[in-house]
Amino acid sequence: MNDRLFKPAFLAVMLSCGVVGDAAAGLMAPTTLTIVGFTGGPDPGTSIESPRGIQVQDGYAYVTDEGLGALDVIDIHNPGSPVLVTSDTGVCNGAKGIAVQGQYAFLGCGSDNAVKIFNISNPVSPSLVATIPGPAPGTTLKDVWTVQVNGNHLYALSGNSLAIVDISNPASPVFVSNTILPSGGDIPRDIAFRGNDAFILTNNGLYIYDISNPADPIALGSTQGPVPGTTLEQARSIQLVGNYALIAVNLQQAVATIDISNPADPTYIGSFDGPDPGTTFDGITDIWVSGDVAYTANDVAYTVSVLDISDPTDISWIDDVPRSTTDLAGVQQFASDGGDLFYITHDDGGVGALAGNGEFDLPFPQPELVSDVSEPTTLALFGTGLLCLFGFGMMRRGART
Repeated sequence: MNDRLFKPAFLAVMLSCGVVGDAAAGLMAPTTLTIVGFTGGPDPGTSIESPRGIQVQDGYAYVTDEGLGALDVIDIHNPGSPVLVTSDTGVCNGAKGIAVQGQYAFLGCGSDNAVKIFNISNPVSPSLVATIPGPAPGTTLKDVWTVQVNGNHLYALSGNSLAIVDISNPASPVFVSNTILPSGGDIPRDIAFRGNDAFILTNNGLYIYDISNPADPIALGSTQGPVPGTTLEQARSIQLVGNYALIAVNLQQAVATIDISNPADPTYIGSFDGPDPGTTFDGITDIWVSGDVAYTANDVAYTVSVLDISDPTDISWIDDVPRSTTDLAGVQQFASDGGDLFYITHDDGGVGALAGNGEFDLPFPQPELVSDVSEPTTLALFGTGLLCLFGFGMMRRGART
C-alpha cells in the first residue's frame, strides 16, 4: 500500500500488472514485459477516474478511485480483456489504500477520515458493512491513506500515527490502539510485517515496532540513513526480502537497502540508482518483489523496471518497459494475489494487462456469467506473464502529498 508525490497535469496511462504462470521461485518471475490489453470502462476517462490502491482476489481486481470516491471492481478472469463490472461512487470519499481478505475489502477513505469495510462475497455488488472513525472521529484516522490486514487485525496509517483495529468480526470491528509515531511530523507511507514486527515507512525513515500486543505496540529501532532528512527523503514503498528491506525512495530516484536482521538496530547498506542515475527511477513510487526479481513503478520515467535482487546488497539491472513501447505515464502501485500475480495502478483512467516471458495463459477459470458492462474498446494481446491495470486521462501530479 503506498503514497505518491507528483506535480503538473498531463495525459497519462494507468497500469496494473500481475505475473501469470509458474514464476514464483527465483528468476523464474517474468523479466520481460509487454502490454496485452486494457479497458477504461464503458466511458474511458470517466468510468475509472483516479485509481489509487489495488488488490486482487479470485479473478477480480478491487480498486479505490479517489476522484469518484469509489470502489471499482474489474473482472480479470481473462487478462487480455479486463472488464469493469461495477463502480460504487461516493461510498469512500478520498479513497486511497485498500486491503482484501476473504469476503471483505477494507478501504482507507481519506476525506471521510475513516476506514470502511465492504462485503465483496458478490463482487458485482459490494455492500458496506462497517465504518471505523476511531475514538476521536475526524482526528484519529484523519486523511487515512494506507491500510493493511495482518491476521485478525487491520493496520491503518494516517497523519503521524498507526491505528490498529480488531477485525475478527469485520461487521463489528473493535478499535484497539492508536500509536503516535516518533517521526518528527513525517507522514507514514507504507507498512510491512515479519513475525511480530511491523516495519513502518515514513517520508524520511523506517520505524520498527513489536506488535505482539496490538493494544500496546513497542518501538524497537529506526533509521533515517546516514544523512537524516535526505537519504530516505520521500520514501514511498517497502518490501522485505529475508534480512533486508528494499525501499523505493522517490526524491533520491533509487532503491535503498536496509539490513533489518536486528530490528533494534536497522542499518542502511546503500542504494541502487540504475544504469542511468537520476533517470532510471525518476518518480519511483512503488516496489514489488517476486522471488529474486523486483519490479518498480517509475511515474516520471514512464517505465516499469525489472531488477535482479538475488543479492539485496548488490542489486543489478535486468530490463524495463519503456514509454516508447507502453506509454506508462504515471504508473503507481503494485499488488499481489499471493501467488504468481501482481498488479500496478496509475493515477487516472483504466484497466489493462501486461505480459512477459512467453505464452499467454488464462490464470483463472472462466466465469459462467459475464457482467453486462460493455467490453473495452481497444485491446492488444502479445504474450504471458504479468497482468496489469492502466488507463488514460488527465492527471495532476501534485495531488499526492
